[in-house]
Amino acid sequence: MSAPAPTYEWGFNEGSGSTATDSVAGLTLVPSGTPTWGTGTIKSEFYFNGTTRAYNGPSTAAVNFRLDTTVSGYQTLLRFAKNSGGQMWVHCQDGTPDIYLATQHNASATITADSDHLVVVTASAGTWKLYLDGTEVLSFTDTVQNFRLSNSDFAVAPGPAPNVVTDRLRIWEQALSSTDVADLSGGGGPTNTGGMFFA
Repeated sequence: MSAPAPTYEWGFNEGSGSTATDSVAGLTLVPSGTPTWGTGTIKSEFYFNGTTRAYNGPSTAAVNFRLDTTVSGYQTLLRFAKNSGGQMWVHCQDGTPDIYLATQHNASATITADSDHLVVVTASAGTWKLYLDGTEVLSFTDTVQNFRLSNSDFAVAPGPAPNVVTDRLRIWEQALSSTDVADLSGGGGPTNTGGMFFA
């Protein structure tokens, strides 16, 4: 049994230009600067500048990426709007993935440099889970119920994150199960190897 089809999916396969468009609903991301494209990846911030998607139900986001190098401090993978207002973040701090809501929740896992990884975050009724390469590495509850797409609050590799190469981003308007996430992982790493780079 395969995982459900995503609500939105950005493969970053444009190869040129100044936008990235999801292949399901046609939502466009724009860069914070001038992008340099590789084959299916981007290395810099792309953010959503369209109409806020007011969806507030269970949510899942999956991002395929790699770190060029392991650096001290934060490398931000994703930023979303919280259903309660404000923003939530998915980081890699000193090689350790975390979710930041009102406080930081650290996973017991390590993201290695120069390797392809898949990070998945799910949220449903205040239960949050973080998966690395198909394995659950963090679970907690919070008064923040879920996350959603919001104009200016949603971005991939925001910051910018100079060492994060983003290969693929998928979002579901439902919380995927651990079985679904394992199916997405396929043993870890992205399913497409192209994308956008930011020089």
